[in-house]
Amino acid sequence: MGRSVRGEKDYSVIIIIGGDLTRLLREKNRANICLPQMDTQIEIGLEIAEMATEEIKDGKSVINAFNGLIQQGLEQDNDWKAFYIQEMEAVKNSPTSDRILKTYVAELYAEKAFSKRQYQDAVNFLQTSLDKNEIDRADVGWYLQDMARYQYRANRTESDRLQLAAHTANRLLLLPASSVTIANFLL
Repeated sequence: MGRSVRGEKDYSVIIIIGGDLTRLLREKNRANICLPQMDTQIEIGLEIAEMATEEIKDGKSVINAFNGLIQQGLEQDNDWKAFYIQEMEAVKNSPTSDRILKTYVAELYAEKAFSKRQYQDAVNFLQTSLDKNEIDRADVGWYLQDMARYQYRANRTESDRLQLAAHTANRLLLLPASSVTIANFLL
């Protein structure tokens, strides 16, 4: 997954824990946010987790089943390697959409402008992408939050306005400091 290894001679075992993260990885639409190789690796992980579940049902202890999976990967078990190679060779690369590429370009230009302290230019790159509907609707809040971050040093009022819009678009994002009330309770 990602860059846990440097090349084909390296190998790793990644253990994913936490309810929110495991639910996200089990979602059917995760392919929309993952590259095909990563999606296949997640499927492999889910499949071997199911195999471990079967071993546990057959009487193997949870810790022994868990350790067995880890050892197969770290010791480069031949059956494991053959299974992994077979699954990964079957991955079909899908062409990258122009929309995603345009979004990445806008992000790059915005971050470069921000690093040069050209805050309004940074905001404008993302605003142009939003205006052209190049950014997926589900991600609008995220980009509004980025715009608020860009504006923060130059125009705090506009930054707060953008952050509030980001929070309105996605309730999981931060509220601007001006919208947070801190109550002092005496016990």
